[in-house]
Amino acid sequence: MPVLTAEAVRALEPQMLTPENVEGLAVLEPFGMGNPKPMFVLNNMTVTEVLPLSGGTHTKLRLRSGNVQHEVLMFRLRPEETGIAAGMQIDVLISADVKEYMGRQSLTLRAEDWRTSQAAQEQAIAAQSAYEAYCRGEQLPAPAYYQRMCPHRNDLIAVYQLVQRMPMTVQQICTALQSKGMNRCRARMIADIFSELNLLSFDVVTETLSKLPVTQKRELDESESYRKIWALAKEAAS
Repeated sequence: MPVLTAEAVRALEPQMLTPENVEGLAVLEPFGMGNPKPMFVLNNMTVTEVLPLSGGTHTKLRLRSGNVQHEVLMFRLRPEETGIAAGMQIDVLISADVKEYMGRQSLTLRAEDWRTSQAAQEQAIAAQSAYEAYCRGEQLPAPAYYQRMCPHRNDLIAVYQLVQRMPMTVQQICTALQSKGMNRCRARMIADIFSELNLLSFDVVTETLSKLPVTQKRELDESESYRKIWALAKEAAS
């Protein structure tokens, strides 16, 4: 997962990022080699939109925390190159400038670096640990794990349709289908099922699902992975 590789002056609450507060830094100018421009971290921001700029050459992120929203620019990075999708939670390192137009001040925020938020990273690690324990045949801590891990038919259809348009990583699938209850364990089970049925290709190193030419119709019950998790989820619900 990405890590922040530059240094920030401090972490900011999103509501504190205002033209007035940023303008107060002007007393530190001029910025240069011996006096680098201050940078700040916004933690646990939810990505609401990832938009192309200048024909897709640059990217604009719309980020939200509570009732506060900020727009952040990413220069010389196309949206598909950022690895960021709507629904993700990220920590973003920013620099800020104040612009004035017709007497009205506004902020221009530039992303200098970013990473998946600490909370999201911890959730992903816990989910991966649960999936690996399941694959080793270990009993999971509670019956609810099996129910959350078991994909429904609608989940499988949604993932298959996504991958027909473009290759998708497990993380991207979780982000794209977050509103439908998708989680990492379930997405990983779906990858195993489709791979077993030769309906999609799955690269275990990059965790990427890609489409395959379909030569014959396959039924879900042909997948041992699907039968096993469905039986465990059914038992957990009884």
